[in-house]
Amino acid sequence: MKIFNMLIFLMGVHSIAAQNPNAFKNEIKVELNEILSYWEKNSVDIEKGGFYGAVDVNNAPNTQADKGLILNSRILWTFSAAYQMVPKPGYKKLADRAFNYLNTYFWDTKNKGAYWSVKSNGTPSDTHKQVYAEGFMLYAFAEYYKISKNLQALEKAKSIYQILQTKCKDLKNGGYYEAYNEAWTPIEDKTITEGKADQKKSMNTHLHLIEAFSNLYQVYPDKKLKAEIESMLDIFHEMSQNEMVIHIIDQIMILFAREAQKSSLKTTENTKVSQIIEQNITKDPLHHWSVLEMAQIAQLGITAFSERMKMETGLSPINFLIKIRINIAMNLMAHFNYKIGDIAYETGFYSPQHFSLTFKKMTGVSPHKYRKTYYEKQL
Repeated sequence: MKIFNMLIFLMGVHSIAAQNPNAFKNEIKVELNEILSYWEKNSVDIEKGGFYGAVDVNNAPNTQADKGLILNSRILWTFSAAYQMVPKPGYKKLADRAFNYLNTYFWDTKNKGAYWSVKSNGTPSDTHKQVYAEGFMLYAFAEYYKISKNLQALEKAKSIYQILQTKCKDLKNGGYYEAYNEAWTPIEDKTITEGKADQKKSMNTHLHLIEAFSNLYQVYPDKKLKAEIESMLDIFHEMSQNEMVIHIIDQIMILFAREAQKSSLKTTENTKVSQIIEQNITKDPLHHWSVLEMAQIAQLGITAFSERMKMETGLSPINFLIKIRINIAMNLMAHFNYKIGDIAYETGFYSPQHFSLTFKKMTGVSPHKYRKTYYEKQL
């Protein structure tokens, strides 16, 4: 029954494009351009080089935030791939910028491989080596080589692959372990498997390694590399007979149920989209709401949804989401003596500090002062 429902879900997704493929293709192009334009406008760190490690809800950069290997590798891959689709000089320029920064600041010249993160000025911050992230760098360098023919990019990609073979591969059972210190000595993995003693390898890491190795093979068709890709695919084939396929089907079924619930909410010209979004956020403030997901609930494209929200509320979808979460928090603080930190997490903020800063920015007072003013009046 699960497989039947999964197929229905996938057929439904496919039918969206099949009904009007040209319109769907054009919408994708528009969204892609908007996404890339956002990163061009908001991510470039002019002062210190590379790209900002974080920006706030108003796109103001955190100039002191660490810069992560995964984010910078994804930026490099994205603009390298985008340049192959739409050869805009700006895309190539950003890809060059990303490669030069990764190569200069993330690369460990002594031990090879790349650091997990660097400080905002480019000096090493977290120097441990995460196989998951090394795979992203390999993937990005191979993609960049396609548009630049930069031999240094290709050699670094090959170097990462060789390190993974000599330092990280499980020679007995196949596959790769997860985490190492700066000098490639194995350490407890606190990132992907979260230190669970019975989980030394993750499906997530291995999926991305297959992706990275396959991309490298496109520019470096080595026989041993091909054999390694085939070996990893064999491991996944064996797993697919048991827990992996069950896990994937379960995840698809969760998505299917969520989509079915959304489709039952019919928006009309007389219905305020913001009210529907507010109802859904209020029911589950802990959920990691994305603009795409909120737009799907409203049965609108992202651009149309953002414009509708701006017209109805004067806010962007993300700022509206934050406003609702803050309103929920204000209600909790006014009526219950819960800890501020617990309220922060329960309303979807990733830390009490993030919550306190956002709360004061939106209300003009700190959470503690708000509670003192309003909760004590209830006593």
